[in-house]
Amino acid sequence: MPVSDRVYDSEQSRESLDALTVTVVRTTSGFAALAPEWRTLLADSNVNCLFLTWEWLYTWWKSLAGSRHLRILVIRRRGTLVGIAPFVIRAAEPNRLLPFRAVEFLGVGTVGSDYLDVILRKGEEEQACAVIAEHLGRANLMLDMRRVAKGTANAERLVSALVERGWSGTLTGDDICPYVPLFGLSWEQYFAGLGREFRYSLRRSRRHAQSAHSVSYVSVCRERDRSAALRTFVKLHDKRWGGRRGSQALPDDSILRFHEQWSRIALSRGWLRLSMLNFDDTPVASTYGFSYGGKLYFYLSGFDPSFANYGAGRLCLEEGLHEAYREGLHEYDFLHGDEQYKFHWTKKTRALGRYRLFPPGMRGTTSRWIMGGRERAKLLLHGGFRPAGTYGIETIGGESRGGHLQ
Repeated sequence: MPVSDRVYDSEQSRESLDALTVTVVRTTSGFAALAPEWRTLLADSNVNCLFLTWEWLYTWWKSLAGSRHLRILVIRRRGTLVGIAPFVIRAAEPNRLLPFRAVEFLGVGTVGSDYLDVILRKGEEEQACAVIAEHLGRANLMLDMRRVAKGTANAERLVSALVERGWSGTLTGDDICPYVPLFGLSWEQYFAGLGREFRYSLRRSRRHAQSAHSVSYVSVCRERDRSAALRTFVKLHDKRWGGRRGSQALPDDSILRFHEQWSRIALSRGWLRLSMLNFDDTPVASTYGFSYGGKLYFYLSGFDPSFANYGAGRLCLEEGLHEAYREGLHEYDFLHGDEQYKFHWTKKTRALGRYRLFPPGMRGTTSRWIMGGRERAKLLLHGGFRPAGTYGIETIGGESRGGHLQ
């Protein structure tokens, strides 16, 4: 049996490093049983965010995992949970020049999970990463970590531990997340800091809307209203993008089923922020987001373009930001994407990165070579070949070869 299969062969496969043990969870029932401990660990970590909650990732696993195989690494010290590496195994895809399986995070893909990471108890990060690195070395598979918050992630500690063991790879930019700090300023002070022309446009839009309609802003707070409000939001989102094919966020029915399940869970946990701007009794704009850990995660929005002359989408977003201030939250996060409208509200951003790590040996070398060719082909297809060093790709471990993906 190959080493990679042997390491992940049973749910109770274990190894130790300085009194730490690793248990591999590879079944849905095992994943479900982790819920209480997962919540406690996440709250005691430095990466506590919505997209690492057990609720988000378990819902994703049941709805959108596809052909992936569950491989959650659970790290304990004398029975006490100190770390979770929320991994899956991605199947080989030869038709996409991905001939080998790879380890990646739960939650990747079109659902739009940001700030993915390994979850480690504060003070246990270094040793937990060392034992995860030892385990991954035995698996001998490429590690592909996407949507990692550059500069603040536990994943970067894991990268260092792997490089110490002979791994090499790359870091590439994966997107940016604009955000608004809400603490230290009143709403009036924040609003006064927006661009002068933008403030004028907002006020003019509000006066125009209120002169022609009865304007109201409502948020879903009851389960009996949730499903209908979600359907209305999806219709407004589709209208905004000229039909579902125009949007990459809600591309198919599987994603819609995910949000039906997830929004129900989020509402029950007090996290859902699904809001509607109404002109008279007609919904004209909507925002879909979540409040978690003192932070508002703006997920998606939609509006009816026939009301664009009233600035309906901007007015709805303004109401949501104002509500976040009233709620006492410390941040409004627009999540990944550099859409121009976000920068009317803030100039601050966080960078997300993608780490591709390859184990030492023939399989790692072959994977690295194939991925390098695949990346260069993509660059040629999107704008032509550029000089070395212009790809935004940083080599990790090993020797750099002209700035290309290694």
